[in-house]
Amino acid sequence: MPGENERNLPHVFVSGRVEGIGFTNPSTGGKRGSSFPSRDRAQHAARLLQQLDALRQADSTERQVRAARGLSTDFGVVVEFAAGSEYRIKSQSLERRDDGIALLNIRELSVVQPNGTTRVEEFATVRVPPGKLEVFEALIAQYRDEPTRPGGDVPKHLPLIASIGDIRHAAFEAFWTAPTAIPQTGQNVPWEVWLRAGESKEEREEILSRFRTAAEAAGIRLIGRALNLPESTIHLIHATREQLQGSVELLDCLCELRAPAVGVAEFDEMAPEVQRQFTDALAAQIVAPSPDAPAVCLLDTGLNHAHPLLAPVVAPNGLHACLPAWGTDDRHEHGQGHGTQMGGLAAFGDLVDPLLTTAPVVVTHWLESGKILNDADPQPRDEWGNIVRDTIAAVEQAAPRRKRVYAQQITARNTCFDGRPTSWSAATDQLCAARGEDPVVPRLILVSAGNNPCALANDYPTHNRDWSVQDPAQAWNVVTVGACTAKDHIRDPRYSQKPTIAPRGALAPMSSTSCGWDKEWPIKPDIVFEGGNRFVETDGTLWDHADLKLLTTNAAFTQRLLTTADGTSASSAQAARFAAIIQAEYPNAWPETVRALLIHSAEWTPNMVAGRQLSRKADANDIMRHYGHGQPDLLRAIKTARSAVTLVVEDEFQPFKKQESEYKTNEMRFHDLPWPKEALEALGAAQVEMRVTLSYFIDPNPGTRLTTERYRYGSCHLRFEVQRPLESEQDFRERINNADRPEGYRPPGGSDSDKWTVGSDARHRGSLHQDTWTGTAAELGSKPRIAVYPVTGWWRLRPHLRRYEERIRYALIVSLRAPGQAIDLYQPIIQHLTVPASIAITTT
Repeated sequence: MPGENERNLPHVFVSGRVEGIGFTNPSTGGKRGSSFPSRDRAQHAARLLQQLDALRQADSTERQVRAARGLSTDFGVVVEFAAGSEYRIKSQSLERRDDGIALLNIRELSVVQPNGTTRVEEFATVRVPPGKLEVFEALIAQYRDEPTRPGGDVPKHLPLIASIGDIRHAAFEAFWTAPTAIPQTGQNVPWEVWLRAGESKEEREEILSRFRTAAEAAGIRLIGRALNLPESTIHLIHATREQLQGSVELLDCLCELRAPAVGVAEFDEMAPEVQRQFTDALAAQIVAPSPDAPAVCLLDTGLNHAHPLLAPVVAPNGLHACLPAWGTDDRHEHGQGHGTQMGGLAAFGDLVDPLLTTAPVVVTHWLESGKILNDADPQPRDEWGNIVRDTIAAVEQAAPRRKRVYAQQITARNTCFDGRPTSWSAATDQLCAARGEDPVVPRLILVSAGNNPCALANDYPTHNRDWSVQDPAQAWNVVTVGACTAKDHIRDPRYSQKPTIAPRGALAPMSSTSCGWDKEWPIKPDIVFEGGNRFVETDGTLWDHADLKLLTTNAAFTQRLLTTADGTSASSAQAARFAAIIQAEYPNAWPETVRALLIHSAEWTPNMVAGRQLSRKADANDIMRHYGHGQPDLLRAIKTARSAVTLVVEDEFQPFKKQESEYKTNEMRFHDLPWPKEALEALGAAQVEMRVTLSYFIDPNPGTRLTTERYRYGSCHLRFEVQRPLESEQDFRERINNADRPEGYRPPGGSDSDKWTVGSDARHRGSLHQDTWTGTAAELGSKPRIAVYPVTGWWRLRPHLRRYEERIRYALIVSLRAPGQAIDLYQPIIQHLTVPASIAITTT
């Protein structure tokens, strides 16, 4: 019987075996931030009302002064609500859209207490239109005087009013939501301004126009164009703090102020190896892609396409730049030709093996280049979201029917600290999802995680834990690529005795991680690829060497044809090559599916696990924060074996709906997969594995208000659940779906969470969810159904944006493995597919 290593069969695409049913999400208990401090109602209300009255008087005085000077009084008052305790403010209740009251941002700050200790407290910034402070006065008065129910002792609006410690006029600092220090006075620096979007397209344009007029009047320089996100308009400016603080009209347009992302391409010193004779031989062996083959489009510094190894694989009409004046060639000021280096890796991988072979080298995909960085350009390059968007538009306009994956190796450090979205990462998520475009054609984008400047042996790997994945690699929809290494030996006799810092299969010393991120945000990187190593000198410093890097194409090819590259840029270029090969193997697969197959094939090496106990969820989570799901295997990604079968489902549904005046969950999906039940049961107590990967693209809605229940970054979140051993179909339905539960339902005890490696708490972050179940073959044989269901997002919670009837599509990948067992799982599945599904296919 062929084993798992003999993968020569296509994956099994399953269609039609799905049931769509009405869905209500079961209650999961209290929400984060629902607790509040105990207050003396009368005293607390009196204090807050006094603070509101002081605000009103100050606002009235300001308007009188401006009116006397002939200045506009058409602006709102910006109010800061401070928690004043360790509890969170019930911030979503501060927004009163019918009264025009808008929640602008939420911040957490360390506040020194009277006893000298510090405590993290929450602050909410709210814009109140003229004459609307009375709305909050009424809420406070009702809290003071009126019970929720007649005769009751629970006051109205208790969670909101009790959670507020102080109300005051918002200082300029209330707009600053970046984790870095706010610029000081006298500094003319770039700022990223997040403007209110208003309630309609017309109001968004009116606010933007008012902001531009106010900026011009204040002598502020606008940079580039605005970037529209669902509830924000983002613009880059160059200004002093004094200019911003001095314009009431300008501040009236704001939600937030942040530091802009400054692009950093991770370039490394090269130790070139010139092997012209091998290069000429390889060029003669290249078999170019077919005309309809997919492409890897490099979003980088350009591509010197005349290189003899690249010329055969550069796509027709495949060279572009954000601005035509830049040209498409790779002329970085440091002379390192980063884009051309990545081109060689994206086309061939590490060139060592291709250069040594005498067989034909068949390239399955084209190369394209979208130049997004040009050091010779005197214009500022801070609006990265629009730069990438314009470049992608040029690429797609030139060849609209070509399938492609994008690989971006330009990242920004010091703008991503805890995993929160930025304008750049949100724009990247938006490009992946393609929402708002016509037609909606999602994109697969891979982004390098960004490099850690590890210089000392003692820094590894602790410094990697503290060095954050860089902007925009925290984007949910992208494949973020970190670096591992198998290069643990130097062949050069002068250095062969030097020890390497990273063990074989472990984290590359240049890789960044998400170990320091808030647990709410996705686990990044998603995967790792070879990114090189460093050797340790006697003084403990780390040095590079050509033997510890990857061989690739050199931009200055008239001088030398080959050079070396390493770091997460090299890793992401290799990952893009894998993704393009998957796309070529399955040309009709969705980008969500290609992404899922790539990550589904990844595994952790022994040195990634490094003594951790996978039975402990905390250990598995720590591994993922370093390595994501591990290092992909190309053969597993594109082929199935008889004893290790991969099933692929592509589906879509409408997660939410409007029912009368309420916005609710709408439907979910049950997948009845062609399970080889008899074959699995025949193995009895033998250990088997089932891996499940769910991939979809969220529609982003960024801002600092994301810590509240009503404000979600993702449009809709999906989850998967698998029927448990011995669990009936009806019990499974009732456990997952509140709509199927009878009156008086009580959740059953027991769980199989100990069988899953990651567990539901960690695997459900982001927009790609993967976990592996391990148990006996007999137990797995009783798991015939998988549920995919929605979890609330801003499509439902922000109904005024009118996205609640949108549909979401997803890829579901399920693989079965019976390690060491001579069993044919493939044939029973194929036979099962010839039998009509036993469940009805329904829609709502």
